[in-house]
Amino acid sequence: MCVYFLLSLGVASAARKTMFFLPVILLLSAKALSQTIQLDFVVQELKDGHLPLSSRLHARNIELPVFNDFPTQRYLFNIMAGNPPQSFTIMIDSGSADLWLPSPTSPGCLESCPPGTFDVHASGTAVDIHIPYNVSFGLTPDNIMLGEYYNDTVTIGGATLLNQSFAVAEVTEAEMIHWGIMGLGTVYRSSAYDNPKSPTYRSASRSPLPVWLNLHRQGIIEKKIFSVWLNSQDAATGTLLLGGIDDAKYEGELKSTPVLLSGPEQVFMEWLVQFTSVARVDNEGKREDLTASNWTLEAIVDTGSPNMYLPSSLYDSIASPLNATTHPTANTPYVPCSLRSSSEYLEWVFAGRDEEDGPAIRMPYSEMIYSFGMPANLGEVRSEDGVELCYLGVIPWDGPIVLVGAVLIRNAYVVFDGEAVELRMAQVKID
Repeated sequence: MCVYFLLSLGVASAARKTMFFLPVILLLSAKALSQTIQLDFVVQELKDGHLPLSSRLHARNIELPVFNDFPTQRYLFNIMAGNPPQSFTIMIDSGSADLWLPSPTSPGCLESCPPGTFDVHASGTAVDIHIPYNVSFGLTPDNIMLGEYYNDTVTIGGATLLNQSFAVAEVTEAEMIHWGIMGLGTVYRSSAYDNPKSPTYRSASRSPLPVWLNLHRQGIIEKKIFSVWLNSQDAATGTLLLGGIDDAKYEGELKSTPVLLSGPEQVFMEWLVQFTSVARVDNEGKREDLTASNWTLEAIVDTGSPNMYLPSSLYDSIASPLNATTHPTANTPYVPCSLRSSSEYLEWVFAGRDEEDGPAIRMPYSEMIYSFGMPANLGEVRSEDGVELCYLGVIPWDGPIVLVGAVLIRNAYVVFDGEAVELRMAQVKID
């Protein structure tokens, strides 16, 4: 699920997304040791709409340039698709499953989409597999993206995937989605599985595999897991590790929280987990519970969303003591920037597995509140008396979807385990 900044913010997913658009991106670099692919994020300016595609391959190590869109906290990297290869910059998104690339005929790419478009006719190995791509973005089903699935060669981190399925989609002007996406979800979240017009509708075994699962099937990574280390909000580097865990990136021990089954068929559809408590801890260490003793909340862990989208009642408990105000045009929350220097934090506790304690992740105000002037499309905001106001990365939303975005994920080292069907988390080590 991805969220982009437009004029205001919202939610995005392969069936539900709000967009958070900005033309600034960060560069990544990547390594793969043994059967592991590691992508390290580094800041670099976008040139001519593309990120430099200079990956280095030494023995079994793969170093890949990857990019973090710093002002929006989106995490991107380069891939190649087709034969001869065509280069793209795309987002990582644990809230969706499909790999998709923009079509050159997209009305939203009037001149050219900045990260490039996939020209099916320019690839000698592209095969139309006759599965329609149909995804709605946003909290309403109004924004529809249409396309077609193809099989072709895809290169990621120096590893070559043969016959990888991906969609070539029409980007509309209204959506302003100029980047492709690599979904890190399951088959059950793909358009091929979920679209009633698809010949593989409701057939997981016949639907195309997401990239991370195909990497495992083709023997490129050892395990069906990936780990995310986004580092701090203002850091230049982070890591996506496909197939392994980096023990140097977290404090203490990893604790498990089970992924909940969902959907009509009660399957492992998405990275859906459960919170069991939220508390505020002040500068003196005093703890204030913001939830009742028997409270629970289900939420999707979504690397593609920069923010958290929470029920209004919980949002009010978090935002009211911060003197939050609403942006006059974007209808998004702002708080005094001075709170970024506070040592207060929120503690988010997840359900445990088999009677064990679940992960407890501390989210300091400095991570929950964006720096002054961000997101850049909204610019600098001040109160009537001139006080600098900063964007609060927690959004009230009373719809059926609760999202855990980068604003919380940055504070944890998160292992997405498709074999044990769980997430493992620990407090992050910040560089």
